[in-house]
Amino acid sequence: GRVRCGIRDRLEAARALVRLGEVWRLLRNFERATDPCGKAQIKRAEIAKLDPTDSVAVTELVTCLNGQGLTWATTAPLERAEAADDPVARADEYYREALRTVDSLIARANEPAPEKGVVLHQLKARVLANRGTLLSGTDRLDDSLHCLTDAEADFRTIAEVDASPSSLHEHAKSLVELSRILQ
Repeated sequence: GRVRCGIRDRLEAARALVRLGEVWRLLRNFERATDPCGKAQIKRAEIAKLDPTDSVAVTELVTCLNGQGLTWATTAPLERAEAADDPVARADEYYREALRTVDSLIARANEPAPEKGVVLHQLKARVLANRGTLLSGTDRLDDSLHCLTDAEADFRTIAEVDASPSSLHEHAKSLVELSRILQ
């Protein structure tokens, strides 16, 4: 009833904030992109706490955390000396939180294998791939390789179950990134 309606309103407000952050990111205004994404993350975290069994809300929280990681990872190459935060460390922090959250959701959903929970495992594989790509530009190549290897394995399994063009494309991208690291 009333609680569910409030959750839907908050979720829609969070989605609007994410869209605003994505627009700023596309315009390459990363300072402005982080604020709406951060607010969306807070709203989604509040929703997830209200109803941790709401897989839609928790999945959107993971998507938001991944987006925050992408925003900070995009600012990392700019090497802004005036930035108070280390963009790589911030991006990695968001990716690790996203992975903890999606792993928790996978465990609660009792879907340990990608064949059973394709959407959750696609999301996890995307976060792993993004984190692996981020770490490939640092001295943490072992962590990068681990993330990219896990992402590729998940994408391969998903592509076997779901041979849609998007699944095959995700798998191909993970192979390209993994091969880049191995060179």
